[in-house]
Amino acid sequence: MITCNGIMGLSLLIGSLRRKVAVFNAEGTGAALATVTTVAGLSLVLPTFTTSTPGPRFSTPQLIFAAPAALVLYGLFVATQTFRHRDYFLPVTTSGEVIHGADHAEPPSQRAALTSLGLLGLALVAVVGLAKTVSPAIESGVVAAGLPSSVVGIAIALLVLLPETLAATRAAQRDRVQTSLNLALGSAWPASA
Repeated sequence: MITCNGIMGLSLLIGSLRRKVAVFNAEGTGAALATVTTVAGLSLVLPTFTTSTPGPRFSTPQLIFAAPAALVLYGLFVATQTFRHRDYFLPVTTSGEVIHGADHAEPPSQRAALTSLGLLGLALVAVVGLAKTVSPAIESGVVAAGLPSSVVGIAIALLVLLPETLAATRAAQRDRVQTSLNLALGSAWPASA
């Protein structure tokens, strides 16, 4: 919710301040939002309605189905975004035409993509480690302020999403609303899976 309402809303607001209308490619954003919503429904909502185990949990057979299904959806989306319909995710002009030119990087080589994937995994471990390190201080601050314990999770989520939020708002300020929305929806994947 922080991503889909907060970061996307902020991106659209900032993008529309300059031109009065935020211009983006609806096909790409719609595909990303539909996939995130499907994976979130599969992994966060569906366990609430299953009755095979007490509480909002999947049983082992259900988990054996849900985890690969989420990975397949993610894989199909990434293939669509990087190969099949790459233009859907590139910035567009006010008339809706894809901006072609030197502003876009060429698709990476397989080696560069695998290196980036490894570095992304390493960065994810670092972010989770930092969140675990900072969480006791946030928790004590929340308790001292007399706030509900759920505020701790929200504060940590906001902290983890801060780099994506800053990158998305900077992109929106440069009239790259599509890039901004791509960043926002890309940051929703860890929360929905």
